[in-house]
Amino acid sequence: MWRGNGVKCSIVITTYNYGRYIQCALDSAIGQTYDNTEIVVIDDGSQDNSAELIKPYVDRYGVKYVYQENAGQTVAKNRGVRESSGEVIAFLDADDMWDSTKLEKMIPLFDNPDVAVVYSKRRLLDPDGAISEYNHPPLYRGRILNRIYVDNFICFSSSMVRRTSLELIGGFDETLSMGIDYDLWIRMAQAYEFDFLDECLTYYRVGHGNMSDNREKRILSAFNIMKRHLRDKKIRRGLAVPAILEAWGMTCCTYAMFQKSRQKSAKAAGLMLASLAMYPISTRSWKAALRMVLPDKVISLLKYLVKPGEKTC
Repeated sequence: MWRGNGVKCSIVITTYNYGRYIQCALDSAIGQTYDNTEIVVIDDGSQDNSAELIKPYVDRYGVKYVYQENAGQTVAKNRGVRESSGEVIAFLDADDMWDSTKLEKMIPLFDNPDVAVVYSKRRLLDPDGAISEYNHPPLYRGRILNRIYVDNFICFSSSMVRRTSLELIGGFDETLSMGIDYDLWIRMAQAYEFDFLDECLTYYRVGHGNMSDNREKRILSAFNIMKRHLRDKKIRRGLAVPAILEAWGMTCCTYAMFQKSRQKSAKAAGLMLASLAMYPISTRSWKAALRMVLPDKVISLLKYLVKPGEKTC
């Protein structure tokens, strides 16, 4: 097994003005029960007290700290890969944390030489550290190109990659500023197998920062990534038409609901019609369409009439 062979795991943490959380991330990395590790922190030009907070970890635990002028998350993550040396790379965002057994439990999945990416389930953390459960979508292993094209269900901070595979597909695309993990997983899924551990080993922080402000940019980035990969002959050959239609239909549905929240009803209606035309069997899209056309009082009544325990729209 890989642990018996002493495989080295590089923990790569990139940070930008996350002084509030960086020590929690570092503590969870240092506290791993798997001990053949190195920790590399790439500070992408933080203007807060991150450097001061990281310094004790450099002095005491030998954490490798690299400061660079702000260049964006893709450049920072690629820099982290270059500065590291492990056969396996585990990514951890600076505002997230791990269970102490994460690496020990997941590294053996790389015993399968065809597997290039492994990941796990997650729990959610609020800005103050309160933990809540996450209603996971289905997770997939093996050749997952069609499923990952439809939905990026992988929590990035739970992911670990085989270095040789990551380098062969070219690392993170530095022309992108958003959706960089979605793009990476599609490219890796075209060539390699994925696997997952059916345990919550990652704590993913939500409800802070400017993520909500960037929602439209993230949706448009997803459209752009999907379109780019349809132009890639190798990836296009591996994608089934139903998966393509589902991916575009679901993304149109998401964008329609965003436009509706911005009171842009005409644009929302056009997007919802496109969603239903491309993927008419989606329960989610039909529910969203009803929410767009029915008065709020009717929606509230329908929710009241739903049986206890049954999911509503």
